[in-house]
Amino acid sequence: MKKGYPTSLDVNHFLIGSPSSGKSTLAAKLTQLDPKAVIIATDAIRALLFGDANIQGEWSLIETEVLFQMEEALRAGQRVIYDATNAKREWRCSILSLLADKNIPWLAWQITTPLETSLLWNQQRQRQVPVSVIEDMYRALQEVPPHTTEGFVALIRVGITQGELDWQEIERQFALFCGSKN
Repeated sequence: MKKGYPTSLDVNHFLIGSPSSGKSTLAAKLTQLDPKAVIIATDAIRALLFGDANIQGEWSLIETEVLFQMEEALRAGQRVIYDATNAKREWRCSILSLLADKNIPWLAWQITTPLETSLLWNQQRQRQVPVSVIEDMYRALQEVPPHTTEGFVALIRVGITQGELDWQEIERQFALFCGSKN
C-alpha cells in the first residue's frame, strides 16, 4: 500500500446507475453514514471546468480532474464517493485501472431504479437529462452490468421501495461492508 493512502479497512464508494436513478441522493446519504467521505461527482466537475454541468466537454479533462480530486482526498485521509453514471464497463474499468497502482478498495453501489421511475424523477429535476441519454445508459447497464471482477471488493445492488431508494437496505449493507466510520 502506498504511503498516505487508505488501509485495506477503508472502503471507497463507486456509484453506478443511469441518470436520474438516485446516485447523487445515495452519495449524500453515504456522507451521512461516513462523515470522512467526500463526494467526487462528474456533474460538479463539469460545472467547475465548463461553467455548466450540462456541458459534457472533453472527457480527458474531466477524467484528469476526477483523478486529481480522488488522489487529494485520499492523501488527506478522506474516503471517496465517486458519483458518476459509470454505465459502461469500459468507463468503469478505465478509472479503476488508472488507480490500480494505489490499491484502493472500491465498493460498487449499482442503483437499479426502473427506467420508468428514472424518467419520472428526471421530469422532477431542475437540470433534466435528455430521455434518450437515460434510455441508452439504462440499456447499457442491462446489457453489461457491473461485476466484482472489474475491480470491486463487492457489488451492492440498490433497489427502490415505495417510490424511493431502499434506505434500510443501504444502511444494512453499509454497516456490513463499512462498519462504523465515525
